[in-house]
Amino acid sequence: MVVATQQQTLELIAEVDWDKEWLKCHLDPLYFIVTYGSILDTVKGKIPFTPYPHLIKIINMVEENQSTIILKGRQEGFTSTMAHYALWFALFHTGSHIVILSRSEEAANKTLASSKFAWRNLPRVLKTPPGRDQSSLLEFPAIDTQIRTCAATETAGIGFGDARLVIMYEFAFHRAGRRNYDAIRPMIGAGGGRKLVIGSAPNVQADDQESKFKELYIQAVAGDNSFAHLFIGFGCMPYHTQEWYDNEAKNYDKLAMFTRYPRTEQEALTSAKDLCRFDVASLQELINDARTWQPLEIRQNGIIKIYKKPVAGRRYCFSIDPARGGGDPSVGLIFDWQTSEEVAEFCGKISVDEQARIAWDLYREYNDAYCAPERNADGERLIEKLQSFGVKNFYYEPNDKKHEKPGWWTSGHNRPIMIGELADSIARKDIRLHNPAALEQFFYFVRTDRKPEGEATKGANDDYVIATAMALQIRKSMPSGEGVTVYHTQYRG
Repeated sequence: MVVATQQQTLELIAEVDWDKEWLKCHLDPLYFIVTYGSILDTVKGKIPFTPYPHLIKIINMVEENQSTIILKGRQEGFTSTMAHYALWFALFHTGSHIVILSRSEEAANKTLASSKFAWRNLPRVLKTPPGRDQSSLLEFPAIDTQIRTCAATETAGIGFGDARLVIMYEFAFHRAGRRNYDAIRPMIGAGGGRKLVIGSAPNVQADDQESKFKELYIQAVAGDNSFAHLFIGFGCMPYHTQEWYDNEAKNYDKLAMFTRYPRTEQEALTSAKDLCRFDVASLQELINDARTWQPLEIRQNGIIKIYKKPVAGRRYCFSIDPARGGGDPSVGLIFDWQTSEEVAEFCGKISVDEQARIAWDLYREYNDAYCAPERNADGERLIEKLQSFGVKNFYYEPNDKKHEKPGWWTSGHNRPIMIGELADSIARKDIRLHNPAALEQFFYFVRTDRKPEGEATKGANDDYVIATAMALQIRKSMPSGEGVTVYHTQYRG
């Protein structure tokens, strides 16, 4: 169909037969949205809806199918398009209840605000009078229709059995995605013109086992479910040039670009685990083993966890990764020198003074553990504090014969070595860690163009990873004594 531009239509508004116009809008959501849609631009203010080809494709696919799933990048117009579609559905389907689910209440209400803005800017004759003015509700009592929003909580979707249209935004990021889908799917399956629309950018940090969105999309592509599917990635917007992409890539790591501007379905479906620096199967074994453990003792509101009590005469090594700038947690790990098994740890967003007090207590408790705080960032201050308390059994660089600078210095030279040896140790399963939540960090430590040896994905932490890598390095350099016997566990075997 040939769609007139909004401007062309409005120039003829005085000549419009509004009965016919209402019928055209009723019969064709694309006509309604393109002709009368409006968007609030943060810079330009009110602007007309722009019918980019991919947005037209979305509207037509949603209209033609009961269930639609869309894999997309960011800032491609999907949200505003569906806000307009929801408004059209409410205005022209008497007795219809529409539900919008998003990852947070704020995000859901922002979407509804787009529908409200579009309604306010409709011609008067298309404006069905609204009812109550609520941030999470747009209703039209005269025709018994409403658009309701809610955050994707564990109970979201329960009680909306009469919904005729359900839109699930950023579904890959819903914490209770499987429960949300299980609650909503039966109402769509009841038929009667009911529709389900699922759209999301990729969530590269989602566990494949937990990503209902990824599962549904892959099934749709394979023809194993009833969803119509559509991928919209880089290149859909006029400004998406290769030069623009290359400039954006300077600001984000590879996984962030896959999330924001995926060029292919394969990129969009890539997870952090696919690029993980470590052997994923071995990591999973480590986590499974860690889940069988409970700390013997928890101190200071969970900051300190004790997994094994110190043994008299036993030797321990103590690595500490201090916080950088206060934003990240500080992590300290104590390992049994003989077995490479973690026996205690501390982790928390705490001051240098508190780090020092905790480390001093654990140092003494574990037989004056061989101590290696990282000197980078706030490490120098931490070391000075520990020295003032009386810590003497410090790690020194092998070439520091005068013992002038205690602690570990992470450099561009030794970082690839320490990460590489950590990866080897994980693959051989000759270390043992007991904090399953902390071990999840390892999955999101990935190879990048900037750091081929690996670094944390955007939004993830690597404190536990670095502290573990440091512990293995200082363990190698501990003064000679009794021979090292590697654990080589089969994890409980």
